[in-house]
Amino acid sequence: MRRLRLAALLVLVPACSIDDLPFRCDDDQACVKGSEQGLCEASGYCSFADDECAGTKRRYGANAPSDRANACVPECVTQLALGQFHSCALRSDGSLRCWGDARDGQLGNGKTATQSYASPVEVDPSVQPAAYVSAGEDHTCAVKSPEGSVWCWGSNQGLQLGVGGAKEPGPVELPLATPQAQPAVAVVAGIAHSCALGSWGARCWGLCKSGQLGSGSCPLLGVNVPSPVEWKADILELGVGLAHTCAVPAVGKLHCWGNNEVGQLGTPPGQNQETPAPTQVIAQHVAVGAAHTCALMNGVVACWGNNDQAQLGAPGPWTPAPTKVALEGDATSLAAGYAHTCAVLGDGRVSCWGSNLYGQLGPRAEPGVKPSGPVIVDLPEATERVSAGREHSCARSVTGRIHCWGRNDYGQLGNGESGSTEANPVPDLGVWKALCR
Repeated sequence: MRRLRLAALLVLVPACSIDDLPFRCDDDQACVKGSEQGLCEASGYCSFADDECAGTKRRYGANAPSDRANACVPECVTQLALGQFHSCALRSDGSLRCWGDARDGQLGNGKTATQSYASPVEVDPSVQPAAYVSAGEDHTCAVKSPEGSVWCWGSNQGLQLGVGGAKEPGPVELPLATPQAQPAVAVVAGIAHSCALGSWGARCWGLCKSGQLGSGSCPLLGVNVPSPVEWKADILELGVGLAHTCAVPAVGKLHCWGNNEVGQLGTPPGQNQETPAPTQVIAQHVAVGAAHTCALMNGVVACWGNNDQAQLGAPGPWTPAPTKVALEGDATSLAAGYAHTCAVLGDGRVSCWGSNLYGQLGPRAEPGVKPSGPVIVDLPEATERVSAGREHSCARSVTGRIHCWGRNDYGQLGNGESGSTEANPVPDLGVWKALCR
């Protein structure tokens, strides 16, 4: 009898409606008002499309708290940077957050630890606000705003922090010594070398035994502080890998330099190239993996170099010849991990190929030792940009939400979990919620 009464009482309790105040959501399915489908924001409140809102094009519903009700949803994350076992995000207010492996201080919170951080932590305030961030293997670099100075932190075993004798984990400011102290606009961090970009061209530092700094010579110790790249060109974009570097000029062919053991410079393999050398392609964007290179050319993606994990888009031997990747449409941007590559297609879908040991290609490819050709990643919304780490990937959607998938043993997905060596092929919003709530 008691159970029956309890059941009857439960029937009389009205279901929670989106018109109730306050209304909290856990997923998008809760944000339906009439025929309009909304989004569940990281704050836990619903928003709905509104073209009058700059950036996100979304406005909170009237049932959000008074400080948000009917207000435009602000942009949160403007850039993602994925490294070997760690990741970082640049937020719209210039603040930096990093997560994952902290053993070399690459998270920038001033600590080295045997444990990892599975959720974002704040980077040292001395490098904030920032205008750009890049994550390398065991170090991270950022351009500080508004002065355009470059700061790096983490491991310095190969002088990748750009300062001889720099105390790890940093952060330390690099002596770029640019003409008239002109600012940097971007920085790219690789395995053991990094480069900065500005109106003065490119300057690189760190390990240079293979000529990857592009300076034309290398000290006997095989490392160097920031030195100018020997190429008089208006450089728009840089990409760095294990031991090679590539640059997109405003006019002319893509140039690469450094190690060319498997044709990753786009020229017949032979001696290392210590200064920039032209490839066969004119590209709008470049993505550099450990030992492979991919370029975007008017919607077409072509790759060359190492192919032991099908990172060129199809099985076969390594090759210096640009090999077209068979995608399901034109591409708008791309990113390369250690041995996998991803591209954003014109319709907002993401396609990935190559190594899939940890599910970094998404749920349609079978995780394991067998690599895969291009597969579409199952994402619930159109993507604007894609980022790739060693064995994990993240996508920033057109709504500004962040989905991540792949390896997570060091918490590099930022979803609050770590320690598992299992593949994580299903994209989730965990890090976006942590960054933007």
